[in-house]
Amino acid sequence: MPHTYDHSSDTMADHYNDVVLPHLINKVLRFPPGSPKERGFLAECVTFLQMLQYLKVPRRNTRLFRTANVRELRWTDDEGQEHEYDELEYQMMESLRSYIMHQQNQHGPVNKGKVDLMKTTHDSLIHFMGIYVGQYIEYDEDEAWKNYRRLEHEKKDEGTTQGPSSSGDGDTPGQSSQEGRIQEQAKAKKLDMFLKVKRALNDYTSYLRKDDEFPSYQRRIVSTSKAHETYFILDPDTDPLEACGHEEIMRRAQAYMYLVFTETLLTAKGIEYVKDYPGDARKVWHALLAYYTGHRSVHTCQTVRQQVLQGYCRILHSTEESEEA
Repeated sequence: MPHTYDHSSDTMADHYNDVVLPHLINKVLRFPPGSPKERGFLAECVTFLQMLQYLKVPRRNTRLFRTANVRELRWTDDEGQEHEYDELEYQMMESLRSYIMHQQNQHGPVNKGKVDLMKTTHDSLIHFMGIYVGQYIEYDEDEAWKNYRRLEHEKKDEGTTQGPSSSGDGDTPGQSSQEGRIQEQAKAKKLDMFLKVKRALNDYTSYLRKDDEFPSYQRRIVSTSKAHETYFILDPDTDPLEACGHEEIMRRAQAYMYLVFTETLLTAKGIEYVKDYPGDARKVWHALLAYYTGHRSVHTCQTVRQQVLQGYCRILHSTEESEEA
């Protein structure tokens, strides 16, 4: 998308450099204004267009930049010591360009207007990362036109008036159409309410580093996901689609909880399940429950066997000492 954010005037360039770029850095990436992390990012991304060039894959004009890719980017503290960014921060920077392009594709073609990037949020970026895991997205003119026509069609549908209905006992086409619109409006309201719930990855403060920490980890995951209104994805006694009533809500909750697991599961078995079930948080969670909980769980059986073996060794050692005495 080389032409998408070309500036036709100095005023437009000033707006993107002085207003949009700081918003993306401070509000979306959440690097505080004037912080070392903001300065580290701005060292390579002086302007909005330069940021898009820096994050492009594969990158053009490589001689403009000191670092070959985002993973080489560092920030320097007040004592002059260099530090790596957090893993989530690297992932956010790597996803930022694709996120911007996706927003434009959803909004419509550039010649019909550029998307308002001042409406972008940190949580929206996190949701995007969870849904489009590892995907690199560019501006797609065909996709943009398709979404533009869809939005225009929806606007027309909202503005149409209901025609007169027949006096028959059965539903008329007008009545069926009205009921369909009511159902769609109800689903849209559900999705809007779901999106309004504030969800942040740093709300999940519990990490599973050791197998025996699972009970504590389980309690924190359940309580936080309930607060985030995403527990229906994990609940083994609930059908997710039936619980939320909206395919998009289920997809977003599924992607978000999978992102949570990629960040918080640090045991060998947890990492294994994340790799085994890409994008499917429900299967990851149920695999964890099967492995760590219940008297027949693999982890419990292994622990019991280990305890029995240790007990047997102690008895054997005690018997040998008695015989020597």
